Amino acid sequence: MRRLGVVGVVLVIALIALGLAGGTTASASVLCKTATNPCTGGTYAKGTSVEASLKSGTKFALTTGFGEIRCSQSAIKGEVSNAGGESTNVSIALTSFSLGECNCGAKVLTNGTWSVESSGKVVSSGTETTFECLETHCIFQTKNTSIGTLKGGEMASVTMEGTLPRTGGRSGTTCGSSGTLKAEYTVTAPEPLYVAEQTSTVLCKTSSNPCPGGTYGKGTTIEASLKSGTKSVLDPPFGTIECSESSIKGEVTNPGGEGALVSGSVSSWSFGKCGSDIVSVLKSGTFTIGSAKEGDGTLKLEGFEITAEHVGTHCIYSGTATFSLKGGEMASLSNPSALQRTGGRSGPFCGSSATWTAEYTVTAPEPLWVEEPSISTVLCKAATNPCTGGTYGKGTTIEASLKSGTKSVLDPPFGTIECSESSIKGEVTNPGGEGSIVSGTTSSLTFKSCNGTVSVLKAGAFSIKTPKEGNGTLTLEGLETTVEFVGIHCIYSGTSSFTLKGGEMAWIQSPATLSRTGGRSEGFCGASATWTAEYTITAPEPLFVEGP
Repeated sequence: MRRLGVVGVVLVIALIALGLAGGTTASASVLCKTATNPCTGGTYAKGTSVEASLKSGTKFALTTGFGEIRCSQSAIKGEVSNAGGESTNVSIALTSFSLGECNCGAKVLTNGTWSVESSGKVVSSGTETTFECLETHCIFQTKNTSIGTLKGGEMASVTMEGTLPRTGGRSGTTCGSSGTLKAEYTVTAPEPLYVAEQTSTVLCKTSSNPCPGGTYGKGTTIEASLKSGTKSVLDPPFGTIECSESSIKGEVTNPGGEGALVSGSVSSWSFGKCGSDIVSVLKSGTFTIGSAKEGDGTLKLEGFEITAEHVGTHCIYSGTATFSLKGGEMASLSNPSALQRTGGRSGPFCGSSATWTAEYTVTAPEPLWVEEPSISTVLCKAATNPCTGGTYGKGTTIEASLKSGTKSVLDPPFGTIECSESSIKGEVTNPGGEGSIVSGTTSSLTFKSCNGTVSVLKAGAFSIKTPKEGNGTLTLEGLETTVEFVGIHCIYSGTSSFTLKGGEMAWIQSPATLSRTGGRSEGFCGASATWTAEYTITAPEPLFVEGP
């Protein structure tokens, strides 16, 4: 196991903050029931059965050093072990994987697991297969191996294309170092199946992300009108239609939150002062708000239909219009969008599409920002979500020490620093709750029995979020440590996120990366240092991260 020195310091702080750490994933995927990305149509949950078989008329093929192995029958069954979502990818535990009607002896020894990224990329680990052709015997096994792509649809498919490492067998080099896999599978369950990202939004009353400052709920009215001094411009082939008045009004029917986007219905939409031209709204449609980033987002109008009349020409346009929503004390909307011609009396004079450009000012509600939801957390005394077993409150002391038999290990460019003793102590200053996450300060952090000197200059603060099955994410901020090793002096600091594993005796685990921010030795310190450590939380016991 790898450990760390300076790293250990950070880890310790993390520990104190929550009592458990682990790496997070940048990517996030879900298995979606609709062809929407981000997913808005519901997701397949943990425990969902996944089944696939070879596409009709195709074969499973593995090209090896001694020839090509072909199988006319193959079936895969599995179960969703992690439904994905915030910062995690979908995981599927394979329960059976069969190969039949092959030109060589073929057998799956271990089924393994799949991880599915939001792009559809499938990564396999732990699948072990053995093949025997005459006197040749080879074993291949996946280990974080990219094996193909899952393509969503009413009936999804998996195209397997990858290189499988050869890990054993009696025939040694005759097998080659790897085999090239090619196969096509049809997913027969669940149907339909799509791979999508999981994005969450809320309409926030403050410019803070995630939103802890209150959100606009179901039933909120959103109103907007053309920005002063601007016009709505529709550009079909037959001429330009300009309107100096336009207003939109809608109502939030889904206020968003974890795993959901803000959405609603458009109740009224009008155009006026268009000169001798007429623009009428036949269907107002619906809206969704996604892509929360620094208070801004995208507002998508769908299902609307408008009619345009210009010098005897009559056309109907519809489609999807996407606006940039700029959050602020007075938010704003702007596009252009391409609308599709779907009807009208004037036929080809309407063309196949028209470009629509407009800029609106949001007049209600004020202020308005698009943010991610604040995932509420508490430190729970029982593994129940939401927490029903009592919580640890403000002032709770959290203590942790290195897991028995392990070391804290820091790996900067100049060498490895190991510490066999480390302890952390902290205090909860905010116990979390609805609309709030657990946070606190570190009161002490120590490293001893090291092959160098590791000191904590600033212990910083911590927060705990993302409750899932008793576990969470612990983020350390404002940490600063100094390390001295054979005359080299470096300072590392930064923000690090860890996975916290709840339990009767909770624990935290890294690795993490710290940035070099100072020290006398400059270039010897490098730009960063990687550290690894594993701590056991000794107080309070038990400890779980749950929703309030």
